[in-house]
Amino acid sequence: MLAGAAALAGTVMAAPASAATPASICGSGYYVLDSHAVGAYATVYVLYKSGGDNCAVTLLKKPDGKKHQLGVYLRYQGGTMQKDVDMYSTYAGPVYVHAPSKCIEWSGLSGIDDGTYVSPWEFCD
Repeated sequence: MLAGAAALAGTVMAAPASAATPASICGSGYYVLDSHAVGAYATVYVLYKSGGDNCAVTLLKKPDGKKHQLGVYLRYQGGTMQKDVDMYSTYAGPVYVHAPSKCIEWSGLSGIDDGTYVSPWEFCD
């Protein structure tokens, strides 16, 4: 019994990872402009940082430890689509565009339930 207790005493339990937030994923100075459900299982977020920097991420609402197809897309009018689509267990992205005074379109994809969202062109200031 004591040998088992000694063995357990040497075991270090990993602390649970802190939950990722859109702002922590995009980086310092970013704040959420808007979000939208992507089916029942994910949410896409668009963020902004002063100077015209935009970021987007798609997060699972309740990560289950399994990988699911997730996608995030971001572009400004006339610009090339920035995207990240793959199998992820927590989130897709971040993707970035520098678009001062330009309209942006942001989108998300959740392969769990074929959820999608595509924003209108917005945030044009």
